[in-house]
Amino acid sequence: MEAMSPLFSIAHVSPYPWEAEDNELNIHVRLTATELSRRNREALRQMRVPDPVADRFLENRLLSPRHQTVIVEAMKALRGIPGRSAFIQYAARADSEDAALLFQEMAELLADYHRSVAPIQRLDIYLNIPIAYTGQGSAVILLPIDRLLWTERTSGIATSLGQTLPKPQPVRKIEVWMTGDASDRAHAGLQQLGITLIEHAGQRLPLLD
Repeated sequence: MEAMSPLFSIAHVSPYPWEAEDNELNIHVRLTATELSRRNREALRQMRVPDPVADRFLENRLLSPRHQTVIVEAMKALRGIPGRSAFIQYAARADSEDAALLFQEMAELLADYHRSVAPIQRLDIYLNIPIAYTGQGSAVILLPIDRLLWTERTSGIATSLGQTLPKPQPVRKIEVWMTGDASDRAHAGLQQLGITLIEHAGQRLPLLD
């Protein structure tokens, strides 16, 4: 199996320590791993995630109970939009601790964007990247990365996004939101493709500390 990694080239993905927040995740820090798994399975069932997908997700030992719980809570926050099962299937493929953290933080960003920027109406996975479609006509890619580099791989993926992105609903613009910043070449390359770049998105969409 090919190692999972961000399809955009990055300089570093920074981990963070888990801290209990005064939110709905608080209750989970007091539960055992078995109890968390039971609660997460029930939440996935209510989201109509197929049992085989839920099994792969919950049985992936590289996804800790914390990773799984944050991902599940983030998908619950999206409240019924199409594509949540696809994201759980996507996260179930984590084959390293870095990939597990990446998927958790992607889920957090999706929930934060939905809550504080614009409601997401649909979630798809395209070119191994989650794409959030909004009612305002945006297709949004949310990347928890520190540095976006313009490599041959990045250029190829960005070109495909700019030219062949599926449009299940009208799309007026494509946006890349990232928690870090981008190289000058990445700025220029995305601009040439008509893709809007929003840097330092973590200031508006904070990840768990």
